[in-house]
Amino acid sequence: MTKLRSLLVTIPITMAATAALILASLGAVVFFRKASWQQALFRLWARWILRICRVRLEVSGTENIGVSEHHIFVANHSSLIDVPVLAACLPVGVCFLVKQELFRIPLFGAYLRRTGQIPVDRSGPKASFPDTIAAALRAGEGGKSLVMFPEGTRSPSLGEFKDGAAWIAIHSGIPLIPVGISGAARVWPGRSTLIHSGSVQVRIGPPISAERLKVNQRRELTARLRRAVEELLKLEPGRGTLHPSD
Repeated sequence: MTKLRSLLVTIPITMAATAALILASLGAVVFFRKASWQQALFRLWARWILRICRVRLEVSGTENIGVSEHHIFVANHSSLIDVPVLAACLPVGVCFLVKQELFRIPLFGAYLRRTGQIPVDRSGPKASFPDTIAAALRAGEGGKSLVMFPEGTRSPSLGEFKDGAAWIAIHSGIPLIPVGISGAARVWPGRSTLIHSGSVQVRIGPPISAERLKVNQRRELTARLRRAVEELLKLEPGRGTLHPSD
């Protein structure tokens, strides 16, 4: 029954909601110039997806986020549901690093550019770091924070972190905030088309500063970030609950 619901109901409606968001977002350019409208539509889409997938969020640690500040959120990545989860629960405007190949898709690529998502070349990411750093700073000027998944790909258990987030933070001076996401792999496992209802816990840690650090210290900073995320994943679920419809 769960498989049939996923294939016949959840996935088609999710795709339709995503298509509706893209068209609404591109159409809104004609009437609304402010970037805040794009972020509002993005958050609305995220909450739609969570409601369609029957996901309940349990969020703790939002007091660690300065709503008027610019951050780099560093989270573990185990499921496709991670993106709407973070877009729905983080109380600030966010943008994500996105494979540059996706920017070539008609309409979808235009949407990614319009909403300020940041392209990254996964075949040689270090070569694109200067552009990524510049884009992260521009996002900050526009009131957005950057979200990064340093494992580089989805993994059911916490994998090794690449040092891209540390590199960007050291060069830009933007503080890092670790985020642990639990339960997402049970809701939408790996590359599966089987989507289950359930709870996802998001735990947000205190900021980690990269000020006064040198580039040759990036591996130590990366290790510190991974330990912080690992500790957040070990915590018991908090009491604060955020429903997708809130």
